[in-house]
Amino acid sequence: MRKTNLFTTLVLVVALFAFVGTLQSHTHKSWPGDRAGMKADYLYKKLKLSADQYTKVYQSFLAFEFKKDDNCKLYAKDKAKCKEECMKSKAALNTDLGKIFTKDQSAQWDKMKDKVFDLKFKKRVKKVKTEGTTEPMKDDKTKKDKKDDKTKKDDKTKTDKKDDKTKKDDKTKTDKKDDKKDKK
Repeated sequence: MRKTNLFTTLVLVVALFAFVGTLQSHTHKSWPGDRAGMKADYLYKKLKLSADQYTKVYQSFLAFEFKKDDNCKLYAKDKAKCKEECMKSKAALNTDLGKIFTKDQSAQWDKMKDKVFDLKFKKRVKKVKTEGTTEPMKDDKTKKDKKDDKTKKDDKTKTDKKDDKTKKDDKTKTDKKDDKKDKK
């Protein structure tokens, strides 16, 4: 009896630690390397960076993201000081990137730098494989199906209106004929 209680308690403690561990892994915002990679990838697509430029941009963003995290930890209680240090880091990053980019890329960078610094991770869509194809997981109809249903309804109402109109035309023709017969 005592061994089973001990075993049950041990299993519950292990389950509790596993549960807490999964909660902590989902609550972190993101890692500096992930943020730097996401921003470097974005610039690679938008500015058409070469492979050499990409690695330099990634390294610059990585250093910036680590410094940003360090500043937030150092000045956790003084947000104004943290923001000031982050702005200094951002200015240093801008000068580094200015050295890496060509003139055209620098012009584009100046227009988009605020957007790049505000990039957030997108939510991932779970995809289900069915019979060799990959489709997004969704229970209700897709937009295309809804559009098809709407066009079918519109077509049906149009044909109903046409039928009503032809019936009215037929009715008015027969009424006119009856009026002519009555006059004779």
